[in-house]
Amino acid sequence: MKTLTVPYGALPCKPVGYIDNYAWDTAGYCPKGELYLSHDEKYLYIKLFAPITEALTILTTADGGPVWEDNCLEFFFAPFGKEADYLNIECNPAAAMVIGKGNGRHDRQSVVETLKPQMNVATRILPGKGWEASYAIPFAAISALYGKDYTPKKGDTFDFNAYLCGEKTPVMHFGSWSPIETECPDFHRPEFFGTGELG
Repeated sequence: MKTLTVPYGALPCKPVGYIDNYAWDTAGYCPKGELYLSHDEKYLYIKLFAPITEALTILTTADGGPVWEDNCLEFFFAPFGKEADYLNIECNPAAAMVIGKGNGRHDRQSVVETLKPQMNVATRILPGKGWEASYAIPFAAISALYGKDYTPKKGDTFDFNAYLCGEKTPVMHFGSWSPIETECPDFHRPEFFGTGELG
């Protein structure tokens, strides 16, 4: 299982990991995404970067729509590891989002209306370089969603994966930080999540 250390304080200047596993690539299109993580006593901070230099695909502008069909950056987060549900946080360049909670692909509960307003979501398009999505997940919001205290400290861990994809982009692509060993593209596979350890 892949593991990385999540530094304390502001987001680092350099990536802590790369979205560069393309298990299902058949076209030779494998943009190397960047993953930035950090934390403090109240938040987990996430920034994802996609080096997409061509025109971006943005078909969805409202939360809850099929953002995964657009250029999309995703962070799947299991705060309590395998003992509880995970969150899928999916964002396109227009900051339209899908956020769900559940233990697998099916029967997921949408929590975008509850969680997104607390996350300070921002996207930025960098012409000729790519685009990025950033947000902060409040630990208090996780406690409320799961009905139990979530106040992680140094040395504590969580399970996660990060993705770069686009189902209706000019070239369909599916990249991940932690490799997924399935025959067909499927990001909803928590058994292939890696581990983040709070530094």
